[in-house]
Amino acid sequence: MSQHTVLSLALPLAEVLLAWLGLWILFGGLGYGILRAVCSCRPEGRAACTAPWLGYGGVVLFLQIWHLFLAIDWRALVALSALSLAGWLTTLGACSRPTRPRLPLAARILVAVALLWLADRAIGPYISYDGAN
Repeated sequence: MSQHTVLSLALPLAEVLLAWLGLWILFGGLGYGILRAVCSCRPEGRAACTAPWLGYGGVVLFLQIWHLFLAIDWRALVALSALSLAGWLTTLGACSRPTRPRLPLAARILVAVALLWLADRAIGPYISYDGAN
């Protein structure tokens, strides 16, 4: 296997994984910000898994309202990034150390393999029996 072949496989996988990481950071910060605004208790511990999903819902709502008045372009991304940064800063500033359970090494390896497989499937060929491919 040549170096060019390895790079042609590894670079697209890395791009997909970095895009997912960036979206997770964006959605997580927005989710923590929404939890801080809605919940008066300290939501850090239980919200580690739910904050990105809440942030995803918040992004959908934000973009729909944004699109009523403006086109969705780089300004929407800047606004969402600023809100996400504010959510992360208020959450990280409020707690000294997050209390989350540590995954065993075998579970971490399993998650890493699953993410690599999903990223590989995401860049795979489009196969649809009734599509125009």
